[in-house]
Amino acid sequence: MLDRCLLIAKLIENNECSYSKHLDDFINSDILIKKGRYKVIINDYNYLRNYFNNHCREIYEKYNAISKLNIYPKSMESLEKAYKLYAHLKSNELRGTDLRQLSALVFGDSKTIQKSSLLKTLVNEFRPLSAGSYYNIIHIRCDKNIHLENIDITNVMKSNNFFSCFADKLGIISAEAENTVIFENLSPFFRLNPDNSMFVYAAGFQNIGEIGRQLKNSDFGNIIHFGDVDPAGLQIADILMSYITGTSFFPDINTIKKAINNIHTPLYAEKKYETQSLYSDDLREIAEMMTEYGHIRIEQEMIVSLAEKSVINLPAWCRS
Repeated sequence: MLDRCLLIAKLIENNECSYSKHLDDFINSDILIKKGRYKVIINDYNYLRNYFNNHCREIYEKYNAISKLNIYPKSMESLEKAYKLYAHLKSNELRGTDLRQLSALVFGDSKTIQKSSLLKTLVNEFRPLSAGSYYNIIHIRCDKNIHLENIDITNVMKSNNFFSCFADKLGIISAEAENTVIFENLSPFFRLNPDNSMFVYAAGFQNIGEIGRQLKNSDFGNIIHFGDVDPAGLQIADILMSYITGTSFFPDINTIKKAINNIHTPLYAEKKYETQSLYSDDLREIAEMMTEYGHIRIEQEMIVSLAEKSVINLPAWCRS
Protein backbone atom coordinates (compact mmCIF):
# COMPACT_ATOMS: atom_id res chain seq x y z
CA MET A 1 0.00 0.00 0.00
CA LEU A 2 2.84 2.40 0.79
CA ASP A 3 4.47 1.96 -2.63
CA ARG A 4 1.12 2.47 -4.37
CA CYS A 5 0.40 5.68 -2.46
CA LEU A 6 3.81 7.13 -3.24
CA LEU A 7 3.42 6.31 -6.94
CA ILE A 8 -0.05 7.89 -7.09
CA ALA A 9 1.27 11.03 -5.39
CA LYS A 10 4.01 11.20 -8.02
CA LEU A 11 1.49 10.72 -10.81
CA ILE A 12 -0.74 13.52 -9.55
CA GLU A 13 2.24 15.85 -9.27
CA ASN A 14 3.90 15.01 -12.61
CA ASN A 15 1.09 13.33 -14.62
CA GLU A 16 3.46 10.41 -15.22
CA CYS A 17 5.74 7.97 -13.46
CA SER A 18 7.70 4.78 -14.07
CA TYR A 19 5.68 1.59 -14.42
CA SER A 20 5.19 -0.59 -11.36
CA LYS A 21 3.07 -3.69 -10.78
CA HIS A 22 1.46 -1.77 -7.90
CA LEU A 23 -0.41 0.23 -10.57
CA ASP A 24 -1.78 -2.71 -12.57
CA ASP A 25 -5.32 -2.39 -11.14
CA PHE A 26 -5.52 1.22 -12.35
CA ILE A 27 -4.07 0.31 -15.75
CA ASN A 28 -6.54 -2.56 -16.23
CA SER A 29 -9.40 -0.18 -15.32
CA ASP A 30 -8.19 2.46 -17.84
CA ILE A 31 -7.59 4.99 -15.05
CA LEU A 32 -3.95 4.92 -16.09
CA ILE A 33 -2.41 4.26 -19.49
CA LYS A 34 0.84 2.39 -19.95
CA LYS A 35 3.14 4.00 -22.52
CA GLY A 36 5.73 1.53 -23.71
CA ARG A 37 7.31 -0.78 -21.14
CA TYR A 38 8.43 1.69 -18.52
CA LYS A 39 6.09 4.69 -18.44
CA VAL A 40 2.58 5.30 -17.05
CA ILE A 41 0.39 8.40 -17.54
CA ILE A 42 -3.01 9.47 -16.13
CA ASN A 43 -6.19 8.85 -18.15
CA ASP A 44 -8.81 9.67 -15.47
CA TYR A 45 -7.38 12.44 -13.29
CA ASN A 46 -10.55 13.03 -11.24
CA TYR A 47 -10.85 9.40 -10.19
CA LEU A 48 -7.16 9.22 -9.27
CA ARG A 49 -7.36 12.46 -7.28
CA ASN A 50 -10.40 11.18 -5.35
CA TYR A 51 -8.68 7.86 -4.70
CA PHE A 52 -5.61 9.67 -3.38
CA ASN A 53 -7.68 11.89 -1.07
CA ASN A 54 -9.68 8.96 0.32
CA HIS A 55 -6.97 6.30 0.63
CA CYS A 56 -3.50 7.80 0.28
CA ARG A 57 -3.31 11.34 1.57
CA GLU A 58 -2.83 10.47 5.26
CA ILE A 59 -0.21 7.84 4.40
CA TYR A 60 1.61 10.27 2.09
CA GLU A 61 1.61 13.07 4.65
CA LYS A 62 3.07 10.75 7.30
CA TYR A 63 5.74 9.55 4.87
CA ASN A 64 6.53 13.11 3.81
CA ALA A 65 7.05 14.20 7.45
CA ILE A 66 9.45 11.30 8.09
CA SER A 67 11.31 11.61 4.77
CA LYS A 68 12.19 15.25 5.54
CA LEU A 69 14.55 13.76 8.14
CA ASN A 70 16.17 11.63 5.40
CA ILE A 71 14.44 8.54 6.77
CA TYR A 72 12.51 6.37 4.32
CA PRO A 73 10.22 3.61 5.64
CA LYS A 74 9.75 0.72 3.22
CA SER A 75 6.49 -0.76 4.52
CA MET A 76 3.26 0.35 6.15
CA GLU A 77 4.31 -1.27 9.41
CA SER A 78 7.62 0.60 9.55
CA LEU A 79 5.89 3.85 8.52
CA GLU A 80 3.27 3.58 11.27
CA LYS A 81 5.90 2.87 13.92
CA ALA A 82 8.14 5.65 12.66
CA TYR A 83 5.32 8.19 12.60
CA LYS A 84 4.12 7.20 16.06
CA LEU A 85 7.63 7.79 17.39
CA TYR A 86 7.98 11.00 15.37
CA ALA A 87 4.74 12.38 16.81
CA HIS A 88 5.90 11.61 20.34
CA LEU A 89 9.32 13.17 19.80
CA LYS A 90 7.76 16.28 18.29
CA SER A 91 5.40 16.93 21.19
CA ASN A 92 7.31 15.71 24.26
CA GLU A 93 10.42 16.90 26.09
CA LEU A 94 12.97 14.08 26.40
CA ARG A 95 15.13 15.49 29.15
CA GLY A 96 16.47 12.62 31.27
CA THR A 97 14.90 9.95 29.05
CA ASP A 98 17.04 7.07 27.78
CA LEU A 99 16.37 4.93 24.72
CA ARG A 100 14.67 2.02 26.48
CA GLN A 101 12.46 4.29 28.55
CA LEU A 102 11.42 6.14 25.39
CA SER A 103 10.62 2.84 23.67
CA ALA A 104 8.47 1.72 26.59
CA LEU A 105 6.61 5.04 26.61
CA VAL A 106 5.83 4.99 22.90
CA PHE A 107 5.40 1.28 22.11
CA GLY A 108 4.91 -0.42 25.47
CA ASP A 109 8.07 -2.45 24.80
CA SER A 110 11.49 -1.25 25.96
CA LYS A 111 13.30 -2.96 23.06
CA THR A 112 11.19 -1.96 20.04
CA ILE A 113 13.42 0.99 19.11
CA GLN A 114 16.60 -0.96 19.81
CA LYS A 115 15.52 -3.68 17.35
CA SER A 116 14.92 -1.23 14.47
CA SER A 117 17.70 0.66 12.71
CA LEU A 118 15.08 3.00 11.20
CA LEU A 119 13.63 3.93 14.61
CA LYS A 120 17.10 4.40 16.15
CA THR A 121 18.07 6.69 13.29
CA LEU A 122 14.86 8.67 13.75
CA VAL A 123 15.66 9.26 17.43
CA ASN A 124 19.21 10.32 16.62
CA GLU A 125 18.24 12.66 13.80
CA PHE A 126 15.10 14.22 15.26
CA ARG A 127 15.98 14.80 18.89
CA PRO A 128 19.13 13.27 20.43
CA LEU A 129 18.52 11.82 23.87
CA SER A 130 20.23 13.74 26.62
CA ALA A 131 22.93 12.06 28.64
CA GLY A 132 22.26 11.69 32.30
CA SER A 133 21.22 8.15 33.03
CA TYR A 134 22.89 4.81 33.65
CA TYR A 135 22.47 3.83 30.01
CA ASN A 136 24.34 6.90 28.73
CA ILE A 137 27.61 6.13 30.55
CA ILE A 138 30.64 5.26 28.43
CA HIS A 139 34.04 3.91 29.49
CA ILE A 140 37.40 5.08 28.14
CA ARG A 141 40.88 3.56 28.13
CA CYS A 142 44.04 5.17 26.74
CA ASP A 143 47.78 4.54 26.80
CA LYS A 144 48.69 8.19 26.11
CA ASN A 145 48.22 11.48 27.98
CA ILE A 146 44.54 12.34 28.17
CA HIS A 147 42.54 15.35 29.39
CA LEU A 148 38.91 16.03 30.25
CA GLU A 149 38.65 19.64 29.11
CA ASN A 150 41.51 21.23 31.17
CA ILE A 151 41.79 18.41 33.72
CA ASP A 152 44.61 15.92 33.31
CA ILE A 153 43.12 12.45 33.89
CA THR A 154 46.18 10.48 32.75
CA ASN A 155 47.06 9.26 36.26
CA VAL A 156 43.43 8.37 36.98
CA MET A 157 43.45 6.28 33.82
CA LYS A 158 46.68 4.54 34.78
CA SER A 159 45.63 3.74 38.35
CA ASN A 160 42.05 2.70 37.55
CA ASN A 161 42.66 1.25 34.05
CA PHE A 162 39.62 3.16 32.70
CA PHE A 163 37.64 6.38 33.06
CA SER A 164 33.86 6.79 32.87
CA CYS A 165 31.70 9.73 31.82
CA PHE A 166 28.43 10.51 30.10
CA ALA A 167 28.44 10.15 26.31
CA ASP A 168 27.87 13.85 25.72
CA LYS A 169 31.18 14.65 27.45
CA LEU A 170 33.26 12.76 24.89
CA GLY A 171 33.72 15.91 22.81
CA ILE A 172 35.67 17.66 25.59
CA ILE A 173 38.12 14.76 25.99
CA SER A 174 41.44 15.04 24.20
CA ALA A 175 44.07 12.32 23.99
CA GLU A 176 47.57 12.32 22.51
CA ALA A 177 46.73 9.20 20.53
CA GLU A 178 46.50 8.54 16.80
CA ASN A 179 43.43 6.32 16.92
CA THR A 180 40.00 6.25 18.54
CA VAL A 181 38.42 2.80 18.67
CA ILE A 182 34.73 2.36 19.49
CA PHE A 183 33.88 -0.99 21.11
CA GLU A 184 30.42 -2.49 21.00
CA ASN A 185 31.07 -5.07 23.75
CA LEU A 186 32.64 -4.69 27.18
CA SER A 187 34.74 -7.89 27.25
CA PRO A 188 36.97 -7.04 24.24
CA PHE A 189 37.22 -3.45 25.51
CA PHE A 190 39.01 -4.72 28.62
CA ARG A 191 40.63 -7.80 27.09
CA LEU A 192 42.65 -5.83 24.55
CA ASN A 193 45.03 -2.99 25.40
CA PRO A 194 45.31 0.29 23.49
CA ASP A 195 48.44 0.98 21.47
CA ASN A 196 48.68 4.69 20.65
CA SER A 197 44.90 4.66 20.90
CA MET A 198 41.90 5.72 22.92
CA PHE A 199 39.33 2.97 23.47
CA VAL A 200 35.68 3.94 23.96
CA TYR A 201 33.08 1.43 25.15
CA ALA A 202 29.85 2.62 23.57
CA ALA A 203 27.40 0.28 25.35
CA GLY A 204 25.36 -0.40 22.22
CA PHE A 205 22.62 1.45 20.34
CA GLN A 206 21.64 3.96 23.00
CA ASN A 207 24.93 5.90 22.87
CA ILE A 208 26.26 5.44 19.35
CA GLY A 209 24.43 8.43 17.85
CA GLU A 210 25.68 10.75 20.58
CA ILE A 211 29.22 9.37 20.20
CA GLY A 212 29.03 10.06 16.47
CA ARG A 213 27.98 13.66 17.09
CA GLN A 214 30.74 14.18 19.64
CA LEU A 215 33.46 12.73 17.41
CA LYS A 216 32.26 14.51 14.28
CA ASN A 217 33.27 18.04 15.25
CA SER A 218 36.66 17.31 16.87
CA ASP A 219 39.97 15.76 15.88
CA PHE A 220 40.05 12.23 17.26
CA GLY A 221 42.50 10.82 14.72
CA ASN A 222 41.61 7.61 12.91
CA ILE A 223 38.13 6.39 13.91
CA ILE A 224 37.60 2.63 14.04
CA HIS A 225 34.48 0.75 15.06
CA PHE A 226 35.09 -2.74 16.48
CA GLY A 227 31.75 -4.52 16.55
CA ASP A 228 29.94 -7.82 16.25
CA VAL A 229 29.50 -9.12 12.73
CA ASP A 230 25.74 -9.62 12.92
CA PRO A 231 22.71 -7.58 11.77
CA ALA A 232 22.53 -5.49 14.96
CA GLY A 233 26.31 -4.97 15.12
CA LEU A 234 26.46 -3.71 11.53
CA GLN A 235 23.53 -1.35 12.20
CA ILE A 236 25.32 0.11 15.23
CA ALA A 237 28.49 0.62 13.19
CA ASP A 238 26.48 2.11 10.34
CA ILE A 239 25.07 4.85 12.57
CA LEU A 240 28.60 5.88 13.54
CA MET A 241 29.90 5.64 9.96
CA SER A 242 27.02 7.80 8.69
CA TYR A 243 28.24 10.59 10.99
CA ILE A 244 31.96 10.38 10.26
CA THR A 245 33.30 9.83 6.75
CA GLY A 246 36.37 7.62 6.73
CA THR A 247 35.43 5.54 9.78
CA SER A 248 36.61 1.96 9.31
CA PHE A 249 35.06 -1.25 10.61
CA PHE A 250 36.95 -4.07 12.31
CA PRO A 251 37.01 -6.94 11.57
CA ASP A 252 37.43 -6.08 7.89
CA ILE A 253 36.17 -8.43 5.20
CA ASN A 254 39.45 -10.35 4.83
CA THR A 255 39.67 -10.90 8.60
CA ILE A 256 36.06 -12.09 8.59
CA LYS A 257 36.76 -14.61 5.82
CA LYS A 258 39.74 -15.97 7.72
CA ALA A 259 37.66 -16.20 10.90
CA ILE A 260 34.87 -18.10 9.11
CA ASN A 261 37.36 -20.64 7.80
CA ASN A 262 38.54 -21.31 11.35
CA ILE A 263 35.19 -21.49 13.16
CA HIS A 264 34.12 -25.12 13.50
CA THR A 265 30.59 -24.48 14.79
CA PRO A 266 29.16 -21.27 13.33
CA LEU A 267 26.52 -19.21 15.12
CA TYR A 268 23.49 -18.06 13.16
CA ALA A 269 21.96 -14.59 13.31
CA GLU A 270 18.51 -14.27 14.87
CA LYS A 271 17.32 -12.13 11.95
CA LYS A 272 18.41 -11.52 8.37
CA TYR A 273 20.98 -8.93 7.34
CA GLU A 274 19.36 -5.70 6.07
CA THR A 275 21.81 -4.98 3.27
CA GLN A 276 19.82 -2.24 1.52
CA SER A 277 19.28 -0.17 4.66
CA LEU A 278 23.00 0.21 5.41
CA TYR A 279 24.66 3.55 4.64
CA SER A 280 28.22 2.19 4.38
CA ASP A 281 29.35 0.39 1.22
CA ASP A 282 31.85 -1.64 3.26
CA LEU A 283 29.17 -2.79 5.68
CA ARG A 284 26.80 -3.69 2.83
CA GLU A 285 29.54 -5.84 1.31
CA ILE A 286 30.05 -7.60 4.65
CA ALA A 287 26.29 -8.09 5.08
CA GLU A 288 25.97 -9.58 1.59
CA MET A 289 28.84 -11.96 2.28
CA MET A 290 27.38 -13.08 5.62
CA THR A 291 24.04 -13.67 3.88
CA GLU A 292 25.77 -15.90 1.33
CA TYR A 293 27.25 -17.88 4.21
CA GLY A 294 23.73 -18.57 5.51
CA HIS A 295 23.22 -15.61 7.84
CA ILE A 296 25.96 -16.60 10.26
CA ARG A 297 27.32 -14.15 12.83
CA ILE A 298 30.70 -13.60 14.49
CA GLU A 299 30.99 -12.01 17.90
CA GLN A 300 33.80 -9.66 18.89
CA GLU A 301 34.87 -12.16 21.54
CA MET A 302 35.49 -14.79 18.85
CA ILE A 303 37.69 -12.38 16.89
CA VAL A 304 39.77 -11.69 20.01
CA SER A 305 40.06 -15.42 20.77
CA LEU A 306 41.25 -16.20 17.24
CA ALA A 307 43.78 -13.36 17.49
CA GLU A 308 45.11 -14.75 20.78
CA LYS A 309 45.61 -18.10 19.02
CA SER A 310 47.47 -16.28 16.20
CA VAL A 311 44.86 -17.41 13.68
CA ILE A 312 44.23 -13.80 12.69
CA ASN A 313 46.34 -10.70 13.23
CA LEU A 314 45.41 -7.93 15.62
CA PRO A 315 45.41 -4.41 14.11
CA ALA A 316 48.15 -1.94 14.98
CA TRP A 317 45.90 0.05 17.33
CA CYS A 318 45.86 -2.65 19.99
CA ARG A 319 47.85 -5.39 21.70
CA SER A 320 46.67 -8.39 23.69
